[in-house]
Amino acid sequence: VEFPEFSSVCADFVELPSQLNETWRYYPEVLANIAIHHETGEPLPAALQQKVADATKYAWAQETSAAITVMYLASCKLDHAWHILKVDDIPSPDDVEDFERKALERAGFAGIFPSFNSRYFLHIWSHEDYATRYYSYIYCKVLDADAQAWFLSNGGLTRANGE
Repeated sequence: VEFPEFSSVCADFVELPSQLNETWRYYPEVLANIAIHHETGEPLPAALQQKVADATKYAWAQETSAAITVMYLASCKLDHAWHILKVDDIPSPDDVEDFERKALERAGFAGIFPSFNSRYFLHIWSHEDYATRYYSYIYCKVLDADAQAWFLSNGGLTRANGE
């Protein structure tokens, strides 16, 4: 790339590879290749593979629950609310909780506690590549679900599908 500072993945797409890898790491055919003992090369015992699979089902159910999704979307709205403020409207540290409550009420999330609050929500305060882009995670979860469905309906994780 001649100008690396100008080459980047579209912000709405940037998390998709991570989402795919996070999902695929638990597929038995992937786990068999990555979950090996560092000295002996022995694969993860079948009983432990089953425990991983069972835990994954629980984690997936937690992550995709309606309550978690609503909390996540509330965090997206809070992220956005901070970035549309005018300089004169930025609340004092003592008024942050009131700002959050009002911003969430305006966005239709009254009484909802976001996944993150402003005091430690690093996406709000990080560099410009993440500011106001917290929504991209849920957007990429949708893309991930579509990609997973495609792979599963076309023979799974095969070299041909990967190419």
